[in-house]
Amino acid sequence: MNLFLQYIEHVDQNGATGNLVDILQHVETPFNLEAYEKQTNPPRGGGLAPNRPIPVLMIPPEHRQQVQLILQEFRRLEV
Repeated sequence: MNLFLQYIEHVDQNGATGNLVDILQHVETPFNLEAYEKQTNPPRGGGLAPNRPIPVLMIPPEHRQQVQLILQEFRRLEV
């Protein structure tokens, strides 16, 4: 599960992480929605934490082989 959350935060670097209700309330404002759609303004306030790029996925060594196919698909989607 953490792998998917890390990936979502990575590809949505101008977005935010938070409770779904808080995110929906944030983008309910036309200014915030437009900024999010244009990826020009990371959300601030409202209990949201800005997403950040990650240099590596935090996968324990014993699980790396098991997730290789998933990681390959992630990389394919980033193109």
